[in-house]
Amino acid sequence: MKKKLALLLAALLLFGSAACGKTDTADDTQQEIQTEFNLPKCGLSYTIPDAWVEMENTNLIPASYVKVNGDIYAKIQYNYAPDENMEPLNDAESTIAVEELMTPIVEMLVVRTENLETDEVKEEMDFFK
Repeated sequence: MKKKLALLLAALLLFGSAACGKTDTADDTQQEIQTEFNLPKCGLSYTIPDAWVEMENTNLIPASYVKVNGDIYAKIQYNYAPDENMEPLNDAESTIAVEELMTPIVEMLVVRTENLETDEVKEEMDFFK
């Protein structure tokens, strides 16, 4: 079940990245986990730490979404779920909110300059203060 959840969330990340024009920078000939992401249509490029890839079973869960006409164009999140929370995360009938089972590690926003002062963007930025 962990693998199914990880694959689903990885697919979400790839879907969101594809909408922004994701360009692979990882060597396709190797079976390595990609650590560098270049999203030129979003104006975003980032690298995840090697330690995240080197650690076995880290329970890191990436997720992203793109809202082309939204004030926030794209959001990319990496969350951590401890082993004891993986079973409820994989249980479709669990009544525990997903947000309670995962700890956010990093969140990146892509916002057009003209949208920096909108209520939606200000509200999102206030969350981090």
